[in-house]
Amino acid sequence: REIRATFDDLRYMPREQFARAAFPTLPADAAPISLSSMRVLIEDVDFRARLEPLNVRYIVFIGGQTEIEAEHEWAGIGGYMAATAAGSSRWKKETEVQALVIDLERRSEERRLRSRAEGTSWVAGIVPFVIGAPANTESEACRDIATRLAQLLQEVKALEAAQ
Repeated sequence: REIRATFDDLRYMPREQFARAAFPTLPADAAPISLSSMRVLIEDVDFRARLEPLNVRYIVFIGGQTEIEAEHEWAGIGGYMAATAAGSSRWKKETEVQALVIDLERRSEERRLRSRAEGTSWVAGIVPFVIGAPANTESEACRDIATRLAQLLQEVKALEAAQ
């Protein structure tokens, strides 16, 4: 939402919509839209002709992963009439998101972008009172890569307009 508000002339086409338009005879989940397929297909005249009415200039591949390292320290005590537990857990999270931009007009890879976010989620307490806080590393990394991607495309557009 923030990206669209800032860069209102960028148009986003979801994967399924792109697959149906580029490969109308195939189910969307069977369409060859992997990175390796696109590197071959951008050279294909028929493929580019199917995309022409869509006015698609760039294909962007975005992927990522989150690594989590957990630490737990919990203990409990109990007796004849009562029991309780106390402790904490922490999850150190590292998220990396990458984007690869393919320029269909130039038939080349335009740029690779990377974004990384780190944080620690935690929970602690003495039962029955437990508090915690999540680390939203995925949201942070995705928001950053989306902003950088939109800025890159705006920069390319401005350079081309100046030529």
